[in-house]
Amino acid sequence: MEMNYDALEVEWVTVLDQFTKLTAKHRVSAIPRPEFMLLHLIAKSKSGAVKISDLALELGVTVPAVSKLLKLLESKRAIGRVNDLTDRRITYIALTGVGRQLYDNALQEMRTTGLSVMERVGEQEFRHFLEEAQRIYAAFEEVLSEEE
Repeated sequence: MEMNYDALEVEWVTVLDQFTKLTAKHRVSAIPRPEFMLLHLIAKSKSGAVKISDLALELGVTVPAVSKLLKLLESKRAIGRVNDLTDRRITYIALTGVGRQLYDNALQEMRTTGLSVMERVGEQEFRHFLEEAQRIYAAFEEVLSEEE
């Protein structure tokens, strides 16, 4: 059986575009996805506080880009800055009570959406999709790192 690469490429680009549109459109608790992702990284950290450079590295963006988002979260009183006790040049970012509430509300909304999707496609299919998506993501990372 001969592979139709042109059709596969069109389908691939279409699916990527659809997921990109979904993630761009999907807002949780009235906070944009990039802000949610920062709150998520801070919330899941073991110490409850994260360096700005670590946030940038984890998100794959620049420190100035993270700083811009942090200023927005600061204006919403969702995060606070904490200086390192031994090296005052190091600043950590931590959630405030407001930030924890924003994050918890957003996470609950995401869970509700995820469960609704899972109910429509079935738990087995949903788990299979997640496993395959992780496998494909890892392959993408490999290919992109080889191209660099």
